[in-house]
Amino acid sequence: MKNESAKLSTPARSRAIFLVLYFVTICAVILKGPSFSVPVWDIGNDDAMRLIQVRDLLNGQSWFDVTQYRLGFEAGTPMHWSRLVDLPIAAILWLTSLLLKQEWAEAVTLAIWPLGLIAPTLWAMYHASVRFGGERAGPFGYLFAIIAIVTTPKFEIAALDHHNVQMLLMAFILMAMMHEKNHARDGVIIGVAAAFSVAIGLETLPFIATVSLMVGANWIWSGAETKAKTMRFSGSFAATLLAVFLFTRPDFSTTIFRCDAFGRELLIIGVSGALGLLALAATISEKTRAVRAVGVLFLGGAVVLVAVVFAPQCLGNPYDPIYPDVAREWLGRISESKSLLWVISEGQLKNFGYVVIPIIAILFTIYLISTPVFRLRAIALLLILAGAYAMMFYQIRGLFFLLQLCAIPLAAMMGRVYGHYKDSKSFMAGVLFLSLLFATIPHTWVVGVARFGSSEPETSDGEPLGRFKDCYKPDEWNALTVLPAGLVATSTDLGVYVMLATGHRALAANFHRNQDGIQASIDLMSADMPDAKRLLTEWGVNYVVLCKNDFATKALANRYPDGLWNRLYSGDIPEYLTSVSGEAESLLYIYKTQP
Repeated sequence: MKNESAKLSTPARSRAIFLVLYFVTICAVILKGPSFSVPVWDIGNDDAMRLIQVRDLLNGQSWFDVTQYRLGFEAGTPMHWSRLVDLPIAAILWLTSLLLKQEWAEAVTLAIWPLGLIAPTLWAMYHASVRFGGERAGPFGYLFAIIAIVTTPKFEIAALDHHNVQMLLMAFILMAMMHEKNHARDGVIIGVAAAFSVAIGLETLPFIATVSLMVGANWIWSGAETKAKTMRFSGSFAATLLAVFLFTRPDFSTTIFRCDAFGRELLIIGVSGALGLLALAATISEKTRAVRAVGVLFLGGAVVLVAVVFAPQCLGNPYDPIYPDVAREWLGRISESKSLLWVISEGQLKNFGYVVIPIIAILFTIYLISTPVFRLRAIALLLILAGAYAMMFYQIRGLFFLLQLCAIPLAAMMGRVYGHYKDSKSFMAGVLFLSLLFATIPHTWVVGVARFGSSEPETSDGEPLGRFKDCYKPDEWNALTVLPAGLVATSTDLGVYVMLATGHRALAANFHRNQDGIQASIDLMSADMPDAKRLLTEWGVNYVVLCKNDFATKALANRYPDGLWNRLYSGDIPEYLTSVSGEAESLLYIYKTQP
């Protein structure tokens, strides 16, 4: 006789499965991720800047001051990031530094933070899949959530940028939206998560706008049934935005950029729209659909009017203030600003799944609209999916959100197809199941390495000339670290690593609010020897640093044969620069300016 008490209960079994899958996901992320060492050096541009900002916060910089004083000219560069992400990272770093040396404390923090975010993201995506597609969709919800997490680098060790937090918040929004019935608490979850996502970064703004639109559309259709949910969504959204604004006090007084981050303008637009919807839900939920629709149309017009009066900059491209030279020479080569069509036309698409898989998800979602029980949720998911897919043809930076959004309908589809196979035991149903399963996994669509291999330059024998990220290694910066603190002119790709590895200031780095520094870097790169001397003296530059493996900067410098950068790469060192590079085999060319 079986010992029934020895069996795991259903909740215990579910927890065990979750923990196993979480562990598997962590292992996959670590194995796929960057090189890990102490001190940490294999870290992305934005992640490195986040760590620098956290260091400054712990070293006494004001909570309300997000200026990076070691970037750009004397006044520094006002960053457009939120302190909301700095806070938990700073807390972890502070606690670990009580027990470990600084380098080890940072290494532990850079591991704990992104890997810790995987668990709630995975949990929310599973529940979103089950709510939308039923119990049979659950295992596939785990599968596609893990694929979304592992495929993107947003949860890898040292991923301190805010995108992983936004993916976590999006998972909870999807979980709350996928309920078949209208629960008031789901409105709170959607409202709070949406507000935090906007406050943290504007990458998800189109998705949040679509989510808000669908909450309003659901209220128009269902009326009194969704009154409580709609009121709690709008109330919590407005309250959270206001609380975050008061808690962080974002200051735009020292920058010409508006609406590139959460501030007064977006607060006014968001709160006015949310409070308007709150008032409508409180007063006319019992009226006809036509009356509710007219009310929402009037609200939309009022919000647009508010934007025109109080935040006209938000109606245009937030990057319009960028200087023409900076837009052409710098922004034009930033990969995440490229469109999907550009990536395809340039032969740089390494995975056709990024094109095909969203189409599969969209088609299945359209199919579900014909089923009444799925209709409203499927329409909401379809609009969010279609919007995210369309955004890819503008900028590919939203790829990781798109893969995450696809997970929900794909899990529902595979759950349904598997259920059909299990019930029928049909050979053709099994073939269909396996075919769709492979078609919905991105790695199935990977294009051969022979055509799209390494992005680094190669010799005639096919051997790589070197890796750009080797320029980041701590040992490369030893010679610069021991020099008196000063202003370093380098490529924008190396600027943040100057600040990460040394105590020096960097003239330019890859941040659009640093456009004065970027413009200066462009001017210096293109200037001939006499003009370069004048600029170095005028700006008070103490050191010039280039890297042998900075192939992108070399290619750019080749466009200006008489420019300082190209002459230095050619070994033509002017008399006003003195080499202080240290070891002969070093990748960094370090020059000290003459007084």
